[in-house]
Parts: sequence; C-alpha cells; structure tokens
Amino acid sequence: MADLSDPVVGHLSFNRFFWEREDAVRLFAEDFSVRLRFEGEEDMPLEDAQRSAYAAFAARTKEILAEAEAAVYDYYQEIAPEYREMFGDDAGRIVPVVTTAAELASIITPTHLLIPRSVREDQRVVGLVCDCTWEPGLGLGVKFINEQAVEIGTQDIVL
Repeated sequence: MADLSDPVVGHLSFNRFFWEREDAVRLFAEDFSVRLRFEGEEDMPLEDAQRSAYAAFAARTKEILAEAEAAVYDYYQEIAPEYREMFGDDAGRIVPVVTTAAELASIITPTHLLIPRSVREDQRVVGLVCDCTWEPGLGLGVKFINEQAVEIGTQDIVL
C-alpha cells in the first residue's frame, strides 16, 4: 500500500481507489470515527481543488455539520412517513419517530467523508456518507458544495 504525506491533509494511504486516513466527526451530539477519502490514483498526487475542498471544510467543520444535522433532520421528517408505511410492524425500530436531531444518532452512522476529483474548479465538493437503518443497501449521503449542504439522499449522490 502506497503512502502520501500531503502538507494540507496530512498522511494518507492508498486503498484501491482512494487516498485515505482515519478521521472523526461530531454529528447528532456524538463522536464518530470515519474514513477521510480522497478520490484518486496511486501514481497521482491530490488535486489542488481537493486540498482546497478539504481545507475549507476542515476550517468550518463544526458549523457545516451543525447545518447538515438540521438539513438531515428535515429530510428524515419528510421521508419517514413513507418508510413507516413500508416497514409496518418493524417501523418503530427501523424508522422511529424522532423529535430532535440528536436522536438520529441511533439510526444514522457516518462512515466516511469523500472528497472527489474536481469537475468544476469553482466548486469545492465534499460528501458525507452514512449508513442508516431504513436504507441498509443505499445508505444516506449529504453533498456539500462550497461548504453548503446542497443535496441529501441515498449515498449515490456523493459516490
């Protein structure tokens, strides 16, 4: 496995399609261990746009994730009734009624932050990828562009 020491993001190891390392996020009033992943290739350094996306996100992580919590809470409130109907008797366990964002910690688990290769130079893109109880195969994704949560849905929006 190749290693990379980047002056902005620190020490990374290459794993199949990503440069990565352990990191942590605080979400829903809990601390989670996540993988910080940069899309790339073993023989290529990180893009400047990826460094920029990481640096901007890291500088305001607490504020950005607080906004994301509120957006995910609103998203959950919107989609939960339909899922409760689908799960019937199991709904209380899989898609429980929650009244605060902190309660989402029991059903949403962040797994990694993904910084893809840049498509547009004027956009700093970061994806938060989570497992969730109501979509075990598709999970939950939050896409940030220029440090704003712009889309919430299944993981495919950020992968």
